[in-house]
Amino acid sequence: MRLTAKIRLIAIAVAVCAAAVVLIVLMDSAANPWARSLTGGATLTGEWSGQMTTPTGTKHLVWIEIDHAVGGCIGCPRIEGRAATCSADKMVRHYEVWGGVENRSGTQFYLKMSETEESEVHLLYVEGKWSGDQVNLTTTLVAPGIPTTTRLERNEAGEDTTTVIGGHPDTRAPIAFSLRRGTLGDIEARCKAGAS
Repeated sequence: MRLTAKIRLIAIAVAVCAAAVVLIVLMDSAANPWARSLTGGATLTGEWSGQMTTPTGTKHLVWIEIDHAVGGCIGCPRIEGRAATCSADKMVRHYEVWGGVENRSGTQFYLKMSETEESEVHLLYVEGKWSGDQVNLTTTLVAPGIPTTTRLERNEAGEDTTTVIGGHPDTRAPIAFSLRRGTLGDIEARCKAGAS
């Protein structure tokens, strides 16, 4: 085989591979418009930051980075990423994040979080709604290792009821908060300055 024929075969192989990659990206974009926009519109992916206030009034700066977990299957609505929080103690706590979207457009999603260093009270599961440049989140903080109280009572109808009360007051009620586009650097600078 002559050199020009080999070059032509290599060029064809490269063109076929490039076309396959473009096709995969287009298919993934069509299946997951929340992750990759073909029109340049807003996506759920990226960095989000803001503040949440716990049931006891403690303010925490919050940062979440959402990425589309590519692989496994085309069109799988998987999320991966990382997060960080900062409270009045000026300590930045980091999390690994994974989750999924509830619909093709990604306007409803959930995140599960695992703290990389244990703290007394932290995020574990977050439900979200996304619209443009804002995500609205709801969570209930968890406090592993802090005992809970279970009350067994009989109501007026004579039925037995159970009430579980979290050991830490910040775990007793859901928290709703909003995040907008922002970076980890923003949160770290505000945390260092004590602006939680």
